Amino acid sequence: MKNFTNGFGSPRLWAKSGHSMPLKYFTFILLFGACGHTYQEKNNSEENAVQKSKTTLFADSLSTFETKPITDTINGIGYNFIKKATLKCKVNHVLKTTERIEDIITLNGGYVTFNDYNSDNCYTSEIRHQRDSLLKITHYTPQCTLSARVPTKLLDSVIRKIVALAEYIDTKKLSADNVRLKLMANQLFVKRKLTTIKQTQIAEKSIATRFKDKERAINSESENRSLADERQLNNLELIDQVNYSEINLMLYQDMALYTKTIAKPDIIKPYQTPFLNRLGDGILNGLKILSEIIIALINCWGIIALCVALYFGIKYFYQRSTKKVLH
Repeated sequence: MKNFTNGFGSPRLWAKSGHSMPLKYFTFILLFGACGHTYQEKNNSEENAVQKSKTTLFADSLSTFETKPITDTINGIGYNFIKKATLKCKVNHVLKTTERIEDIITLNGGYVTFNDYNSDNCYTSEIRHQRDSLLKITHYTPQCTLSARVPTKLLDSVIRKIVALAEYIDTKKLSADNVRLKLMANQLFVKRKLTTIKQTQIAEKSIATRFKDKERAINSESENRSLADERQLNNLELIDQVNYSEINLMLYQDMALYTKTIAKPDIIKPYQTPFLNRLGDGILNGLKILSEIIIALINCWGIIALCVALYFGIKYFYQRSTKKVLH
């Protein structure tokens, strides 16, 4: 500003002396600089807003990642177990017991994932009950396959309550798979991908003038984000399996009977022709057969005559030869 004053004088002196052009140029330069600064700040603020929105969205997607799995401490060491229980037992009444088990699971904060009830028909028999009815007896065995998930903390309590409803236990299996290392591996993987994404975002700003490099950086960021989301979902699935244990039940009971009275249908006999009609038809049919035989013999009279001639000729020569031998 000092150089400007020394070279050109003050703007007020220029205005008084009638030289208005430098004042206009000065004003234009000030306005241009202010506008340029505002435009640059606007671009920077928009870029910062976009980057902030990306970071916020990704942070929101990772908010559920903070869900903590249940940890069992054994000898001062923490374990994250996926527990499963399998139970096959005989009960007094399958249908009623199934309903009670469903109530137990619901009251303990669990839910049923599969329920398949069926009656295995063994055989069926029918007994004459009355003159016009039959008693149908069906022998069947009710069975039910049920799967449910309950909070892991209440698994033992639920199993004890279900076992109390059984008359006989066929099999009872409990398994616990430690997945603590898998959970830690997924967490470390997601953290590494987050760091890579941040580095990629910084690289995008530094190579903004090179389109190919920027496009490559964006694709790399998208790929890393997809891998991080995949591991995050895998981790959430493991955490859900740790917090909620799976129960598989197979229920059955003794063979039951189902009886039902059904109407006996009347036996309909086929129609038969009266005896006299059948006798007359037999006589007529016999006459027809006899006439056909006679006609057939007449048609074969030549063969019959030849046979008769051969018979008598053979007989004649046989008797003649016999007489010569006797003489």
